[in-house]
Amino acid sequence: MRWASAALLLAACAHAPKGPASKTPVVMWMERQGCYGECPIYTVTLYRDGTVQYDGEDHVKVKGRRVGHVDPATFGGLAQMFADADWAHATDFKAYDCTDLPTVLISYDAKTIEHYWGDSKAPEAIGELEAQIDSYLHTEDWVGAPGGPFAYMCY
Repeated sequence: MRWASAALLLAACAHAPKGPASKTPVVMWMERQGCYGECPIYTVTLYRDGTVQYDGEDHVKVKGRRVGHVDPATFGGLAQMFADADWAHATDFKAYDCTDLPTVLISYDAKTIEHYWGDSKAPEAIGELEAQIDSYLHTEDWVGAPGGPFAYMCY
């Protein structure tokens, strides 16, 4: 019995995510949550040194943690994406016009917002920002073909 318990404990540790991919400060992160369908569930984090940490959970091409890199010199483009989305004035968008779409959390510049894909009152710029973050951080390499929540509609 003790051997079985020890084996289970070791197996659990082998699959547990290790600490952060970088020790430098986080620039931004985005978490896509589930829906009633097959929406991709994952979190992607960008660190100040350009490290990109992806944690895929479900309905993605790659499950588990992967690490990539973007050139920190391109962070100005990221800052411009957030400025174009009027991040300074963005708030949570959680009017549930329909209930089968995912929620997305984004954190940048010491601010986190929650955007529910079914919120018809949310500005298009926030949804576009989410797509731009995926493109900027190349999440399609791990998530799979583009589409994600964009492919789902309320019926």
